[in-house]
Order: sequence, then structure tokens, then C-alpha cells
Amino acid sequence: MDQPLLSELCSICHNEAPKYKCPRCSARTCSLECSKRHKQRAQCSGIRDPTTFVKKSQLATPAGIDHDYNYLTGVHRAINVAAEDAEERAVDAAGEDGKRRRYREHPDFRARVAATRVIIDRAPEGMSRQRMNMSRWNQKRKCIMWTVEWIHADGSRDVTGRDNAVFDLTPLSDAYHALLEGKSKKRKRRSLDLGDHESRAASNINEAVQSAVPNPSESTVSKAKADPSQAVAAPGQAGSPLSENQTVLGLPATSSTDPPTEPKPDDAPEQVSSVLSKAEPPQAPSHHFYLVKPHTSSARPVLIPISGSESLSECLREQVMLEFPTIQVLFEPPALLPDRFMLESDYLAQSRAEAQELDELLAHVKQPLQDDSGHVGGDGGDSVPQDVKMIAEMLQKDVGGGR
Repeated sequence: MDQPLLSELCSICHNEAPKYKCPRCSARTCSLECSKRHKQRAQCSGIRDPTTFVKKSQLATPAGIDHDYNYLTGVHRAINVAAEDAEERAVDAAGEDGKRRRYREHPDFRARVAATRVIIDRAPEGMSRQRMNMSRWNQKRKCIMWTVEWIHADGSRDVTGRDNAVFDLTPLSDAYHALLEGKSKKRKRRSLDLGDHESRAASNINEAVQSAVPNPSESTVSKAKADPSQAVAAPGQAGSPLSENQTVLGLPATSSTDPPTEPKPDDAPEQVSSVLSKAEPPQAPSHHFYLVKPHTSSARPVLIPISGSESLSECLREQVMLEFPTIQVLFEPPALLPDRFMLESDYLAQSRAEAQELDELLAHVKQPLQDDSGHVGGDGGDSVPQDVKMIAEMLQKDVGGGR
């Protein structure tokens, strides 16, 4: 048998026939390992060079057209990726001080915030909330893309990042429903990935059960051929194939003596109503949105009711937020708010009552006066309060003991 030439074999190992060709230098290799070794030896990047010379006869071929199309597509893709990367990393041009500014400090961003009179309390640099903030100005749509912290009714949290930021002109309910749809799509993808393995296992189990259960028609035919005098047993009898299958599958076998159960005429309306009630799809509960008020002295979260039909810009008007808004979603309206939360109106009323009580308490407290000689007195007289005398005696004892 003639041995193949070295030029017909892999240029690296010289053992196998080549299967691949390097797009840059056209070196032929037989496997991925040989391709990697080729790149290391020849310092080849393996990327096609669009500036290489191509003959005129090769330009009008399908390969030449694909080469030009791929080159133009790659340039367009690189431009789009660079623009999206600059927008997603929230980087703007350098300012007068030479430092790079974030998109949230864009002049249009500040102008929109000033127009809606929104107060943004900046977190210290390096804090987790400051690092999570991806709010920026979208130059294409001329609006703000807000990072929003959503607190669901079950207590779970979701923070919108670069991919699912909320536009300030979007209604709040639409933004929340878009978030839920995105989460459901992710769950469906995961279930589909897991469903492939489960379906394979279920198919294997079904095949095993079907192979273990004999075919009723085949068993009946074989019995009839073996003994023609025997009649075919009715379904449900002891010798019927149906009862044998039920025994194999572990199902309770029915006897011929059991009378058939028939529905009573009186129970028909109830059954129909129960079926109709089950057929009706349950109505999804409506969501109520609340803006969480930051920097409160209350142990309970203070909520500000906002409308889901309004845009996020209108909901944040004249409000205070810590880096980005935090929105609580509940099924209860403000009138039926759970006890673990507090409305802003109740919080302000409680704060005013506490401040008034403190002012009244301070008004009734008499502060001791001190004259030029250092003696402590009441309202300028010789009488000294009893508490002041006790404090002075304790100080004298302490000073005397120290000496």
C-alpha cells in the first residue's frame, strides 16, 4: 500500500489527514490540538485578514461576496458594540477637570431631575447601593433610564440593571409587568432545559412499563387459539386481560359483582356548578405601588402611594430617593395596608405629635442658672434645687477621694 505524502497530511503532527484550514495563513491541521499548537508555533492569531490580496477572478464568486459581506457586518457590529458598551458602562466624555463623568451626571440628566424637582441622596463612593446604580441618560430616546429596586409582595427583591432599566416616560404598571414577563421567560428556559432530561427519563419508564404489560389483543387471540371453547371474558372479570393489566400496573381490579355507579339526578346541578366554577379562570389580583421613603426614624417601612398608570417621572416628582427609587408592590390598597407598613401621612402626623410633646416637655423643665461667681442658683435667688445639691455633694466626694 502506498504511503501518503507529507504534504497530504497534517502540517503539525504528520499523522492524520487534515480536516481544518487556518483562515489567516491557510495552514492545514487535523484536530483542535494541532490547531492550537500551530498558533503557538507560528504566532498566528487565526483571524482572517480582510486586507489580503484577492484575485479579480475570485471576487465574483460566492466565497468572495461572503468575504466582503462578513467584513462589512463585522465593522457594523463593532461600532454598535462600542456604542452600547459606552452607554452600558455609563461613561461620558471627560470634563474640565480631566475626570470621566457618569451618564447620570449628564447635563440633560440634571436638567430632567431639576425639572421634576427630584432630590437624589448620593450614597458614599464604593457602597453597594452606589455600585448598583446604573441610572443614566439615554441620548437616543431623550429620557432617563432609572435603576429601580422592586420589592414584591412576598418580600423578594429585584434590582433593574443595564438590560432592564426603566424609562422615566414608561407607566409604572407596564414596567412592572415587563419585569415579571422577563422573569417568567427565564423560568421557562430553565424548565425547558430540565424538561429534556425529565422527558428522556419518562420515556424510558414508559417503554419499560409497556414492555412489562402484555398486549390484551395478543393474549386474547392466543387463548382463543389454544382453547376455542372458552369465550372471551368481559372487562372487569377475574380472567379478563384488563384485570391482568391492572394487577401488573398496581391498579385496583374491579369485580363483576360491583354495581355500576350512576350519578343521582339531585346531584346534577351541583356537579354542573362545580364544573363551571372550576372552568372559570381566576382573576389576577391588582397591584398597588408604593414609593419607599428613605431616612425615617420609624421601625416600619414608610410608604408613599403612587399610581401605576402614571409614568415613573410623575411618580418621582418632588420625592427623595437614595441613589435610585425603591418601589414596594402590594396587593392591598392604602386603606387596607398591612400593619408591618406605615403610610407617609401617618408617619408625618406621628412625627409632629412627638415634636410637639418634646417642645412641651422642654418648656416645663427649669434649667439652673449660674452667676459670675460660679454658684448655681434657681431664678437668680439664693434657693438651690435639691437635685443640684445632690450632684454637688457627689462631685465633692469624688474630688476628695481622689486627693
